[in-house]
Amino acid sequence: MDKYINKADQSIDGSSIQDDWFPQVDVDIFLSHSHTDEKLALSLAGWLSIEFNLKVFVDSCVWGYADVLLREIDNNFCKIKDSSSYSYEERNKSTAHVHMMLSTAITQLMDKTECIVFLNTSNSITTDEAMKKTKSPWIFYELMMMKLIRKKTIKEHRHHVLLEYAELKKSAEASMKINYRISLDHLIPLSDKDLFSWKKTYSQNELYYPYPMSNGIKRVPFALDSLYEIKVPKR
Repeated sequence: MDKYINKADQSIDGSSIQDDWFPQVDVDIFLSHSHTDEKLALSLAGWLSIEFNLKVFVDSCVWGYADVLLREIDNNFCKIKDSSSYSYEERNKSTAHVHMMLSTAITQLMDKTECIVFLNTSNSITTDEAMKKTKSPWIFYELMMMKLIRKKTIKEHRHHVLLEYAELKKSAEASMKINYRISLDHLIPLSDKDLFSWKKTYSQNELYYPYPMSNGIKRVPFALDSLYEIKVPKR
């Protein structure tokens, strides 16, 4: 906390705290979710990354916890002198500041991210008398922001990506190209069916391991022998 304090007047640099604790990152999807659903959110983010190579923002993976930050500030600035208690008035101020930092960071990131996904579970939303409700002030805030933030076009969201692509394409077109004649006749084709056949042959194979071991000849299948058996012509 010391690095955020101005020694001259003992003021706190709120902007630096926000940049460090709640940094802005480049992602494809902002995943809004209940803290209780963190494992589910991480699983979904992982699947989207593996299957589609999409970067998904899950706050717990990137940002610090607001409550931890608040505790540090309170312990340094809100305690009553010579007491273990905290000043009610000062605690109100610190909470307002930290929550404002977090809400500002959320709004900025949601606004710059192309796609927002809300993980709708019973931990986020409950239905009471045909009315949907949430007990989470942060779920409420994020859903309200989804209504209010700018709706930008795909081109606006991907402007920097399109520029980078254009530069790469221009560079590639201008670069020197040299061709070499090649032949693949000396290679043995290996298809996906061959790979499955190889796996099946290997699991059923009872070939002797061709090299002597310290304890004598060991009866184990040798993977490449199984491949040669199905693909290399017999001589």
